[in-house]
Amino acid sequence: MQELMLQVDKQAADQEANLEAELTTRLTLDMKSDSWLSKNIRPMTLIFMTLIVTILAF
Repeated sequence: MQELMLQVDKQAADQEANLEAELTTRLTLDMKSDSWLSKNIRPMTLIFMTLIVTILAF
């Protein structure tokens, strides 16, 4: 049973590392792009979501 748990933990850690690597690659490619939108879409989305939550909270 413990071997199974260790396997699951290892797979979860591998998956997390894979997701981090993909995110890093995506961000690197966005920064190399000449498009203003691709460099700023994530901050704009964060600002938009913050505004919507703030407006709907009141």
